[in-house]
Amino acid sequence: MTSPVPPPAGRDGELQRLNTTLQAWRNGTGSVLLLAAEAGMGKTSILNWLHNQCGPSTIRVDCRPPIGSFNVASIQPLQPFGYAIEQMYAQGEEAAKRRLAVNIGIALVSSIPIVGDVLYAVKDIRRDLREYKRETAGTQARKMAAVDDCVATLIDVAERQPLALLIDDGHWADSQSVEVVRKLLTAASNVPLLLVWAYNPGIVTRQRLPLESIIADVARRDALVTLSRLPSTAMAGVVKSVDAGVNATTQQLDILYDRSGGNPGIVAEYVRFLRCSNMIADDGTIDAAAFGDVAPRLSDHPATDAILQSVTDDDAGILSLAAAEGREFTAWMMAELLKTDVLTAIRTIRRLQRTLGFITSLGMRTRYGVRTTVYEFTNDVAYTFFIHFPEFEERRNIHQRIADILSQQQRNTSLEDVRHQIAPFIAAHSHEAEDVARADEMLEDAAATATRMGAFDIADVIRARMSARAMSDVSAASDTSDTSDLSDMSGARSASGLTDLRFVRAIADALVAGQAHEARLRATEALARPSLTTSERVTLLCLLSRACVEQGALADASAALDDADRLGSLPPSDRVHVLNQRAIVAIRHGNSADARTALMQAASIAMEQPPPSRLLTMANIVAILRDSADPQAERFVRQLRRITKANGWNDLRSDLAL
Repeated sequence: MTSPVPPPAGRDGELQRLNTTLQAWRNGTGSVLLLAAEAGMGKTSILNWLHNQCGPSTIRVDCRPPIGSFNVASIQPLQPFGYAIEQMYAQGEEAAKRRLAVNIGIALVSSIPIVGDVLYAVKDIRRDLREYKRETAGTQARKMAAVDDCVATLIDVAERQPLALLIDDGHWADSQSVEVVRKLLTAASNVPLLLVWAYNPGIVTRQRLPLESIIADVARRDALVTLSRLPSTAMAGVVKSVDAGVNATTQQLDILYDRSGGNPGIVAEYVRFLRCSNMIADDGTIDAAAFGDVAPRLSDHPATDAILQSVTDDDAGILSLAAAEGREFTAWMMAELLKTDVLTAIRTIRRLQRTLGFITSLGMRTRYGVRTTVYEFTNDVAYTFFIHFPEFEERRNIHQRIADILSQQQRNTSLEDVRHQIAPFIAAHSHEAEDVARADEMLEDAAATATRMGAFDIADVIRARMSARAMSDVSAASDTSDTSDLSDMSGARSASGLTDLRFVRAIADALVAGQAHEARLRATEALARPSLTTSERVTLLCLLSRACVEQGALADASAALDDADRLGSLPPSDRVHVLNQRAIVAIRHGNSADARTALMQAASIAMEQPPPSRLLTMANIVAILRDSADPQAERFVRQLRRITKANGWNDLRSDLAL
């Protein structure tokens, strides 16, 4: 039987909120909570207590932190949920297939292929539409398949048995995982599914991570629990929770509060340091010299510092190998790096686990296509220490060795899906080893995998990183006249408008390439330019709306169109474009009736407009009618055939299945 875990001291208000949520979960009503706290404020303690309260129905997962400076989790779609579902379905072939569908995005869900990309041909961009490589209907169908399948899997499990899912270090998560959280905010309330997502708000803000997009929405729903600094009155309870035998004086508690800033993690470090330094007497009193006038002011982690100073160079070398693999590391990789068998590696890790206390076993997991024992560093300070313990050349060599081992494993596996799963890790370690060619090769694989899963924004992140690195390698003397228009939104504006529509073209290119985040940034920057015509502003707002749709930010997409409507009486062609984009937003909301209404309004205007406007509207109408098997579809198909034939758009006829 699991030993009871006491509630964290000094968190009465937060615990009351959590207890209410737990009771509702036990009664069959699920919910999603975001647990926000800076380092040391007690996220892990809260999760440990929740794990104990929820019992065997709990799955606990940590998001993988960066490898060096490379955030692997951000380019692995659904990484924490993939690990969670792996734990749920550790047994059974049927479960393995279900897990594969979630991790790789094989399963497809039905969706309506809106041909909104034709908009990019409307504004005289003067490029063959075929060059845009527009998303096919199949790609559109995959757009949210992996996310929806992940949500459906979690709901399905919770319907059969209450499920509590605790995610730590959620700030590192990818954008698709954040989208799962967004959907569960509503869906989880119908089943006994509890998701607690712990994250560090400082890291999210500093690094502009995907989680930032949902925090405000969660706060509005009253689903955000923040762990702030403790009051001074909580110090006695925190000290007792760390070491029940300590009897600190009021003055000593005040000093602890001053030195810790109300951070319970720092208080715990001080108390443990005093105990291991024999500064706590048998009766629990603390040596007066510990906080005397001449006592040195300790670091924020004195207990860990003392342990790290006791580690021999040989053991530090072993732990550096472990830390190089990541905060989570495997017995399999350690055996490969130590050039020994797995059992010997496990015995070595177990010895270090016993003597140091900041390594724990997570049990059997599947990593890199290998079933192996996985361990993790439970102490951030120790983990960071051993990452930086080797000298520069040593670190580079370790990462090169890991990349070589993973590359060999990738070549040896017969499962294509496993090869794709390994690629981001090879990229990360190759990046740290300064092996640019291999890092880029694996990043291309990761971007292609993300695109197949419909995670276009993740593919954006990957390709943007590659582009930034490539641009830094280009000589300043190189001819950049062709690319400057695409990368510099602060360039000079010609008298004819948006530099002959090259900015519009750049935004469209980014959208078609699946780089929605980049497109949104470019559109937003372009809209800030002075002296835009109404037509130019409408075009940019429609493109901005489209980028928001691709990111799943539907409220922002609608807001952009509202801004277009507020420009006043729009020219008919611009009104057609706004109505078509409103139809796309409506479809993404699942409201086909509103989409039809918008498109029919657009059609009545487009009949008197140039062919591109008619083409855009007719194509979208046909897409909706075909999806619902409406017999009226053929009438609009005939009109499309006439438009494409009259203008020689044979490629479009093929794309639209005419």
